[in-house]
Amino acid sequence: MMKRPTLNHAMKVTAAKRLGEQISNVTTEEIAACLYEDMDGFAIAKLLENVWECRLDFKDTEVLNQMSLYASYALREAEKQWVIDFDIKPPHPVGTMTTIGVIDGICQYSPACYLIKPYCQNDEIFENQRWLVKFEDAVPSGIVAA
Repeated sequence: MMKRPTLNHAMKVTAAKRLGEQISNVTTEEIAACLYEDMDGFAIAKLLENVWECRLDFKDTEVLNQMSLYASYALREAEKQWVIDFDIKPPHPVGTMTTIGVIDGICQYSPACYLIKPYCQNDEIFENQRWLVKFEDAVPSGIVAA
């Protein structure tokens, strides 16, 4: 099976292009070069200032806050295409006991991910919270549910 896509430079450039011309003194390439996963606008702005010696203000920081979101959109689209191109199917059925909980469903939002109910979770207290786990990261426990 082909590996799941990861955030690459092309996806970062795509994300940076969505900002348009809202930040005038840096290029799309410069913004993309300074983005790492889960960075907020302030962290990106500080890195841009340190690496490219540009001056950014609060408004620029607010605009840059959108970068991680846009990058995650680009990555999710690549993952959706990966699922289609390689016909990715869940390797374990719903109900499989894993090392962290029981597979309770397939996520409809995040491609190729399970919804896992942690062991001993009381749904009345936790309101049906589930962990999101990539297909390839779910490890069966070897225990068969009764």
